[in-house]
Amino acid sequence: MNGVKILSVAAQRPAAIVSNNEMIGDLDTDDEWIQTRTGIRTRGVANDEETLLEMSTGAASKAIAAAGIDPTAIDLTIVATSSNPIVTPGIAPPMTARLGVSSGAFDVMAACAGFCYSLNIAADAIRTGSARNVLVVGAERITDRMDPSDRNTAFLFGDGAGAVVVTATDLANDGVGPVVWGSDGSLADYIHVPVGEKYLHMDGQGVFKWAITKVADIAREACEKAGVAPSELVAFVPHQANLRIIEAVARNLKLGENTVVADDVRYAGNTSAASVPMALTRLKEEGRVQTGDPALLIGFGSGMTWASQVIRCP
Repeated sequence: MNGVKILSVAAQRPAAIVSNNEMIGDLDTDDEWIQTRTGIRTRGVANDEETLLEMSTGAASKAIAAAGIDPTAIDLTIVATSSNPIVTPGIAPPMTARLGVSSGAFDVMAACAGFCYSLNIAADAIRTGSARNVLVVGAERITDRMDPSDRNTAFLFGDGAGAVVVTATDLANDGVGPVVWGSDGSLADYIHVPVGEKYLHMDGQGVFKWAITKVADIAREACEKAGVAPSELVAFVPHQANLRIIEAVARNLKLGENTVVADDVRYAGNTSAASVPMALTRLKEEGRVQTGDPALLIGFGSGMTWASQVIRCP
């Protein structure tokens, strides 16, 4: 059986960075209220040319270049997204065509947990010998699903894409730990787009209470499976849902004094399935993590769904 290693991570962010004041419009709120309750200062908002396909391809191209491999060496591509504007085909096949690749390609729709779900699928494919080099992309153009008159969601979300290249290695250098994943479909109405409607509906209080109650236990179990104590982590990279949730979970986990907690949500908003790889990219770009550092990833969201694993940073 092969080990698994993450070779690279990269992100594609929209050109337009929009402040809270620019987003407020006629809503009864202000910049201070938004920052206090969410931690969000700005978010990326895609323009007409920055389609989901364009952003996915951009992140993928950067990740492949950073990995130092030819695109034709990619023998499986997985795209996690919940904002594909069409039912079929998925984003993965046309994206791989743009990259000059014709190997296996499919989408995963597990909302904000989608990237961590996809990373585990990629790791399993490599371990079993079904693939050697796997491209995993998380991409969203989620602002298209936002009702500008809905105070619960209008300023929460942003657009963008993140990608990693995962490859086979020897077991001694295994860099993707065992996954902890699950779902609770009884809470499906917490975050959903009703049949026949365009905009996302969210029970913000319900999501918040669920997250601060459940997410730390899921993350702790992932650490236990990987044989790593939370205090030994160099970085904690959770889904960038809301800074209050992130900080509450980090406190509950009892991380090490110097553990870096990703906070890309401040600048990018909640980018759903793209948030974990985008946040990891920012940590790499800022020099806050180094190759081989242990980092805990966790995605959670609509469904409710969740997935978590410990990785070694690329």
